[in-house]
Amino acid sequence: MEEVIKVNQDYTEGYKGVRLRGKRKIRRLCKCGCGEITKPGCKYIYGHNRRGKEFSEEHKRKISLALKGKKLPEETRRKMSLAQIGRKPTEETKHKLSLANIGKKLSEEHKRKISSTLIGYKHTEETKHKLSIIKQNMSEETKKKMSIAHKGKKLSKDHRLKLIKGRNDGYCDAWADKEYKEDIREDVCSGCGMTNEESIEQWGEVLSLHHKDGIKQNCHPNNFDTLCKSCHAYADWKLRKERSSNERRL
Repeated sequence: MEEVIKVNQDYTEGYKGVRLRGKRKIRRLCKCGCGEITKPGCKYIYGHNRRGKEFSEEHKRKISLALKGKKLPEETRRKMSLAQIGRKPTEETKHKLSLANIGKKLSEEHKRKISSTLIGYKHTEETKHKLSIIKQNMSEETKKKMSIAHKGKKLSKDHRLKLIKGRNDGYCDAWADKEYKEDIREDVCSGCGMTNEESIEQWGEVLSLHHKDGIKQNCHPNNFDTLCKSCHAYADWKLRKERSSNERRL
C-alpha cells in the first residue's frame, strides 16, 4: 500500500539519500499491516518482515544453533530494548514463554545480572494489587509445590542480614533466619503427631513453630514447640484465654 504526499520543505531526504527540491515523494506503509511508515526505499520496518511467519521446528533449531554463544553489541541491545517499551505480549505469547522456561536453569552470571537490575526497583501499586490477586487465587497444589521447593533452602549471609535489618513486626531478629528455624523445627507435630508431609498434603504448608510463652521476642530454642496448623490455632487460643483470665484477676 502506497500513499503520495507533498513535501513542503525546500530540501528533504529522498530515495537512497538523493536530495529533492519541491518534488513529490512516495510514502510507503509497512507491508506487515502495522500501519507505520517505512524508511525511503524500504518495504518493511526493521524486524517486521518476520511477523506472521511460522517456521518449522527444523528451521527453529538451525536458528537456535546459529545464535548459540553469539553476543550482540550494546547498540543492538539498546535498540531491541527500546523497541519493546510499551509492547504487551498476548496471552498466547505469555503461555509459550512460560512453557519454554519450565525446568530452565539460569547461570550464576545471569542471576547476578538480574539481581543488579532489580536493585532499588519498587513495584507500582497496580503491580502490587495484581500480585495480591494472584496470591489469593493460587491453587492448593501450587502452594504445596512452593512449600516443598523452599523446604531446606539455605539463604546467603547477606540475604539473611537484609531480612533481619529493619524488622518491625514484633518478632526477634532470629525469626528471619530460615536456617535457625529449620534446625529447631521437629519432623512431627508435638500435639497430634502429624508429619511434615501430612501437613503439606492437608494444609498446604509445613509444620509451624509456636512460641510457648506467647512472647514474639523470646526466640530461645526451648521456647518453641512444633505444631500443625490445627494444634497451633488451639495453642494460640489457649494462650489468649489464659491472658484474659489473668487480666480479670488483676
